[in-house]
Formats: sequence, C-alpha cells, structure tokens
Amino acid sequence: MFKLLLIYTALLIYLGMGVYAYIIGSKSKLNLLFVRMSLLFTGGTLVELFLLNVSEPQIYYFLVRVGELTWLNYPGLLLSMALIIGHKEEWGNTVGKRSMIFLPGVLLSLYNIFINTFENRATVIPEIFWWLEIIYIYMFDLISLVVIWKWRQKSKVARERKQIRILFSFGIITLLLTLFNDLVLHYTLRYSSYWDYVMFLILIFAILYTSIKYKMLNISALISPEDIVDKITDVAIITDPLGNILRINERGSQLLGYEKNKLAGSRLEQIIEVKFNDLWQKAAKDKQVLIEEINGRTYFGTKIPISLHVSIVHDQAGDAVGTVMICQDKSLIKELQSEIKERKEKERELAYISLHDPLTGILNRNSFEQNLVKLESGIFSHYGIIICDVDGLKLINDTLGHEVGDKILIAAAQSIKQSTTAGEHLFRIGGDEFAVLVYNESEEYVNSICRKIMNWANEYNRENPQLLLNISMGYAVCNNRNKKANELYKEADDHMYREKLNHINSVRNNAVKALMKTLEARDFITEGHADRMRNMVMELGRYLGVPENRINDLDLLAQFHDLGKVGISDNILFKPAALTEEEMTEMKRHSEIGYRIAQSLPELNSISKYILMHHERWDGAGYPLGIKGEAIPLECRILSIIDTYDAMTNDRPYRKAMSKDEAITEITKNSGTQFDPFLVSKFLEMMDNRIVETKLKITESSTCVIM
Repeated sequence: MFKLLLIYTALLIYLGMGVYAYIIGSKSKLNLLFVRMSLLFTGGTLVELFLLNVSEPQIYYFLVRVGELTWLNYPGLLLSMALIIGHKEEWGNTVGKRSMIFLPGVLLSLYNIFINTFENRATVIPEIFWWLEIIYIYMFDLISLVVIWKWRQKSKVARERKQIRILFSFGIITLLLTLFNDLVLHYTLRYSSYWDYVMFLILIFAILYTSIKYKMLNISALISPEDIVDKITDVAIITDPLGNILRINERGSQLLGYEKNKLAGSRLEQIIEVKFNDLWQKAAKDKQVLIEEINGRTYFGTKIPISLHVSIVHDQAGDAVGTVMICQDKSLIKELQSEIKERKEKERELAYISLHDPLTGILNRNSFEQNLVKLESGIFSHYGIIICDVDGLKLINDTLGHEVGDKILIAAAQSIKQSTTAGEHLFRIGGDEFAVLVYNESEEYVNSICRKIMNWANEYNRENPQLLLNISMGYAVCNNRNKKANELYKEADDHMYREKLNHINSVRNNAVKALMKTLEARDFITEGHADRMRNMVMELGRYLGVPENRINDLDLLAQFHDLGKVGISDNILFKPAALTEEEMTEMKRHSEIGYRIAQSLPELNSISKYILMHHERWDGAGYPLGIKGEAIPLECRILSIIDTYDAMTNDRPYRKAMSKDEAITEITKNSGTQFDPFLVSKFLEMMDNRIVETKLKITESSTCVIM
C-alpha cells in the first residue's frame, strides 16, 4: 500500500509539474524541455504502476525495459536544460550538436527494446550494458551540474545565483541518493526501480521551489533578454546592481557603434555620461528615474543627446537584481527643435526686416504706408506728420564715401528718435527721408518736436564738427477726419522741400568744411603740410607772373589736391613701409576719386581737372592719363615740384626727411623727366633768391645790433 501511494504521488506531481510548466511558458525552450522531462517521468511512473499488477515474467521483463527508457533519455533533456540555464546554448544550437546530446540515450533505448530480450537476460551482455547505462547517466548528470556551477561562479546577478545554488544543492542530493540506490539497493532489494522515481522527486521539488520563489520557469523571467530588448525600438540596456552591462539591444549597438557582444561586462559609464551609483540610489529611492537629457558616448567618441528612463528590477523575494534602462535618441528631436527654432527666428527676422530699416533699426516705408492706411480708417480724430530730410547726403556719399553717409543717417535717426516719445512712430521712408506720425496732439506740440530735432542736431554738430548734420523739416496737422492721410503727407513733404531750398548753399559750405577737417585728420606727412604747400605754390606762381585768378586756383589746389585720399584705406595711407605693387595701384586711384568729389562741389569744380592730373609727369610716365609736356596744366606742373620738395624735406612714415640741398639736387636730377625743366630753373632761382634774402635779413639784423 505504501509503495502504491508513493508511485501515485510521484505520478501526480510529475504530471502536474509538466502541465504547470506548459501553461506558464509554452514558448520557452526551457519550459518545453521541462515539460518533456515531466512527461518522461510520468510515463516511467505509469510503467512502475503497471508492474505492480503483472506476474507474467516475460511481460514484466519487457515493461522493466520500457521503464528504462525514462532513465536512458532524461540525461539528454537534463543537459539541454543545464546548457540554457548556464547560458551555454551555443553547445546545442544546431541539429548536429543536439543529435550528439541525445544519441547515446537513443542507442541504448534501441538496445533495451530490441536486443535486451527476456531470452538474453541470463547472458553477460545485459550486465555490461547496465554498467554502460550507469556511466552514461551519471556522466551526463555530472556535466549538467558542472555547467550550472560554472555559471554560478560567473553570474553577478543575485537572483540567478540563488536559483543555481538551490538547483545544484538538490541535484547533488539526488545524485548521491540515486548512486546509493543503483550501487547498494540494486543488489540488496529485488525491486528498487520505483525508488529512483521517488528520489527524483527531490530534484523536481527543487525546480518547483525555484519556480515559485524566483519565477524560474516563468516566461517573463526566463525568456531570452535579447528576445525582449531587441523588440524595443529605442535603446534598451540591462545592467546588474553594480552597473555592469548584461545586455544591450540591436538598436543600442547600432546607435552607439559597438558590436553587440563587445559591451557585455562593460561599465555603464563607458556609454552614458552618468555615475551609476548615484543613479542606483536615486532609482532605489524613487522606484524609477527619468533624465530628460543626457549624453551617450559612441564608439567613435562622439556624443549623442538621449533621454534616460531607469527602473530597478526585483526578484520574487523583493531583492534588487539589476536595472532596465530605456534610452531615447533625441538627436532627431533636437534637430527638429533646432530647425523649428531656426525657422521661427528666420520668420521673426523676416517679419522684422519687412517692417524695419536695417541701417537705423527704425520702422521702414512699408510700415509707414500700413500706418497711413490705419489713419485713413478714422481711428484718430486728429494727427500730424513730420517729414525730415538729411541735407547734402548725396554730396557726403560722393565726397566722403557711403560709410560716412551711413553715420550721418544713423545720427539723424537718433536725433529724431530722442525728440519723440513712445506714443509717436518714427519711420525711414527713403534714402535720406524720415517721417514721424504724431497722434491726437496739437499743432504746437508737433512744432515742438521739430524744435527738439533741430536742438539735437545742433548738439551733434557741436560734438562732431568734422561731420555736420543738417536736417530740413516740414509738417502738417489734420484736425478733421475728412482730410486723407496721403494728402497730409504731401503737404508736409512740400513744406520740407521749401525749407530744403533755403539750405542748399549752407550745406555745400558745410561739405567743404567737412572735407577740410577730414583732410586735416588724415594729413599723413606733417602738420602744416597744406599751409606750406599753399605758400610755396603761390610764391612760385607769382614769381612766374601767373595771373591772380589762377593764383587762387593754385591756392585751392594746394589744399585739395589729395582730396581723393579720403577714399583710400588707412592701412595703405599710414603704412610705415614702402607700398606693394597692388597697394600702389590702389593709391593711384586717389586722383580719380578726388576729381569726382571736386566735380560735385561748385566751390572746387574749377580745380577738378587739376586734381585729376596733379600726378602727371613731364615725360608722360605719370598717371592717370599719361599725358606729357605742356599738355599738363601749368598749375599741375607747379604743384608737382612743390609737392615733391615738401615731401622730401619732411619726415615720412617710412623714412626721415632730406636736407633742402639734397632735395634741390634730386629735383634738378629729375628735371626734364618728372618735372618741367623751365619751371625747375625758375624754382631754383626762387630758392636762391630766398637764400640771398635770408642772408640780407640776417646781415641787416646783425648791423642793427652792432650799432
């Protein structure tokens, strides 16, 4: 009765465990192997149950041989399970390798069914094969235990180590008991085979315990991590509690540029800029951690922006066994955000540009016209328009350059802006024109704004005498809604134009004064150069008997002959060394620049051609026209001698001054080539007379002192 109870108990447990393993994980390789083993032992236990009711020796012997099939085939299943548990699946991942695992059991099974018959039981062959079976079974059992133990030594996950310790311990106990049964009870008891099934219940209970305690056979616990994480489209990383990487999915390997298996065992810090210990402590406290933005490191050393979501994984006992991290690549998101931000900035910039003047930063004509349309709608009962025009801007641009003209425009905008309040709108409506819209104010108030603008312009002129600002203004005020805004604008513009006509002469005078100031500021030879030139050219002109009206032209030419240098870069003008060929070509342009400037000023128009030709040579080797001899105007030939003499007798940035005698010698040497020989002779006479006059003055002075 006790034997029958044990067999039924073993039968129910084997069958129940097989059904349980199938229900919880029919797709798991480990579960399916366990189901097969449970069914195998269920079949063997049924055979033992049949043996209790069989008395016929031949049938009994046959059933014993059938029961042996359980013991001959379970070692292959046990080793296959051990390879999965010990992460050695590559040892049985092909048909050939699996065949080698199960082949010994299959061959011994065929022997037991077809060769080890009742008639051959008395021969020595059954005894030999029995020992072969014992060696095969225990060898596979030992290999399985070694594989499991080896993994226990390598594993750093507490959950796995606990599972393996339980399985290994109960496996050793089962192995020792079956050895005792096979080597002791087999020879002392006539029927000991059913004890094997009872003893193997110990191992089955061990597997059952680990399944319930640590979810060993649960599909969610033992499904291959690669099967889970590789399905995730983001980067998925599994670590142990120490921060060592156990698994990373295919997406993570691709994104970071690592081979998938190369990262196993590496520190998390190698691929993510984070301290794992800090992360672990925070996750343990808050259950999970979300870091919106952090850098991931690729194999090539580049950084990738990612978001990091960390969760700690616990086993059935509640122990923390590792972490699961999901990382989202934010590169594309950042690119999209950057693109959206850039697009919005461009839209804002375009919107700003469409309504603002890029030079002065104030509203432009487009904005002005939009505001005129609003005024037409009658939202204001009365309003005023002030039109301002910068006088002489074209003249300034032509003479001093557009850069200087831009400075004048900016100064004008600032003067007008400082004269208005936040309630008034300032616009640049043309190249040199500005407009101010004043809302719901009296004509006196509009007039006061004009006075303020003039005061600010005068203040600017006091601080910048070399660059004077002149503004012509006109305004008009609408006191009823019947008058159209465009008509009011035209009225203000007409008033401004009439005032502008009165400013023309003074503007030209101011332009000439500004040119003089600029030339003084850029006089790169010595102080007094212009004055010395004026005195000497007029002296030589009078010595030659030149008419007085031409003496005036010589005076102007001496002052403005280098007018074109306002358009030459300071880097060239003030270079302390000799100019390069390219720089000299640029420098030669000052004659033409000066000519164009003088042409635009009535006060200098009479000497514009002299400014153009003042660097021509007697032999035709000058510039820019290359004319020679008496084709060169007399004024230019006179200036050429005086300019050269003054340049040689005064310090230059790249050399010291010569003595007067050395300068005269040099001029004499170039007579007939660079200079008009007749004028050179007259210049020498004049200089000799100067010397004689100087000596006479000294003698007279000395005589007076003796007396």
